[in-house]
Amino acid sequence: VALSGVVIYLFRDKQKQEIAVMNELVKNSNFDDIPDVLLTAETHKMLHELQSSIERQNLSFDDYLSNIKKKKSDLLLEFSPEAVKRVKSAVLIREIAKKEQIEPKDSEVIEEQTKMLNVYKDDTDTQERVRSDEGLSYIRMTLRNRKVIKFLTEKIVKQ
Repeated sequence: VALSGVVIYLFRDKQKQEIAVMNELVKNSNFDDIPDVLLTAETHKMLHELQSSIERQNLSFDDYLSNIKKKKSDLLLEFSPEAVKRVKSAVLIREIAKKEQIEPKDSEVIEEQTKMLNVYKDDTDTQERVRSDEGLSYIRMTLRNRKVIKFLTEKIVKQ
């Protein structure tokens, strides 16, 4: 992934800046065809995220769909363009991490796991997931992604 020629000017909001960095990289990168299975998985993940968000507000997802006059299949179709960007971003982050040898230290993973265990101290199911091999892999991947985005932001954002 070549970073030359990509310049993002400083946004006041760090998250907007990071999104702008990833959007520019996705826009300026070439990708092979993305397998349908990855896009399908990502659109379903996005649907699940939306459904969870609605239900955390103590609302019915079926009522939500009824209010916006859409079916799940409509949402999946609408999510497709964003799913493509998300999959491409994930591929870029993974490749940059590999090329630049960016990985979190074990101590950072344990520190993050400890923070999560403290946040969910009253939720034994979540604590069990956080302690699992899958939970540790998720934490490691999340920390790696943060490090890559920080690396990219420092490298291409102009103050």
